[in-house]
Amino acid sequence: MPWRITDMYMTVLSSLSVDGKLDLIGKLTESIRNNTKVAKPVADDIFACFEGDWNDIWEHEV
Repeated sequence: MPWRITDMYMTVLSSLSVDGKLDLIGKLTESIRNNTKVAKPVADDIFACFEGDWNDIWEHEV
């Protein structure tokens, strides 16, 4: 049976003490709170998100 990522995390967590688990949870919670995402400005051109994806290919073909 292949390992699942949750099994690996539970194995690592099972070796920690109760205080270690609480400390880890506190650090992870604080990290999530500090990592706020910045909204990207919406482009007027709906295809702007694809810029650079295929342009390189088309430039070489011409």
